[in-house]
Amino acid sequence: MTALLELELEPFTRVIHLSLETKRRVESELPVIQRLYHRAELETFLRGMREAYVYHYNPEYPEELFQLLNKHNLYYAPITRSRYYQGFSHRHLPVRAGDRFFVYGVLARDKHTLEEFVEAERRHEHSTIGRLLGYPECCVKRFSEYWSRGIVDPIYEITNSTEPVVETVFHPACNQALRYFGVRLTPHLPCSPNCEETVLWGMQWYKVMLELDRGVARLLWSYLSLPFTWDCYRGVAVVETPLFIGVTNSTPYASKRTVINKGWTGLPEET
Repeated sequence: MTALLELELEPFTRVIHLSLETKRRVESELPVIQRLYHRAELETFLRGMREAYVYHYNPEYPEELFQLLNKHNLYYAPITRSRYYQGFSHRHLPVRAGDRFFVYGVLARDKHTLEEFVEAERRHEHSTIGRLLGYPECCVKRFSEYWSRGIVDPIYEITNSTEPVVETVFHPACNQALRYFGVRLTPHLPCSPNCEETVLWGMQWYKVMLELDRGVARLLWSYLSLPFTWDCYRGVAVVETPLFIGVTNSTPYASKRTVINKGWTGLPEET
């Protein structure tokens, strides 16, 4: 079993640019990719592709939530508060006096689903939470195993390797190594680099994204097809791609773990 250190870094992400040309490109493309993903996250819920939708309520802009509830006849339940942070976090951060904060909660189309989700959060039942969010059962089961071992960012574990350095090929729908920077096609952590259930579900998400913005959807696919090297040691992950180098907080491995993704060469079928 992989040895972990007893430490947890404050959330952070940094993007290191390789040239002025790539800096301009990445800084213009990442925000539009992030916006498309968030639009798709809501749209897949509204279309009935999943029963619940995690909603981060900003109390500074209450009208956004109320407009959403009224327009789509939805229900909302607040679950916990978290102070705002810069970067990527694996947990909600405690709110101190004077902190700006958001409310982690859930949207559902009926009260039963709402109550079921809230109760599952209280009991930390990942199986129920994952099912209501539409995640593949195989991936939810593996995530629960990772989490129970203190693996908060299982990019290495997804490869199912026991060697410290592993080479593989991630299908774009299964590639979560760029999610720290807002680049992802699916919302969950898959059980393998080519999980069939994740690929099937991911292509449904991709179809929705194509309908929302075909150009940005294709751009997202190109990012998720890039080769990368993911190194992680003592709670810091470094992700090297041909376009940028990203640094973020991650699993506190006591010894270095490296994942080398050779890149995806296939093109999606666009209908």
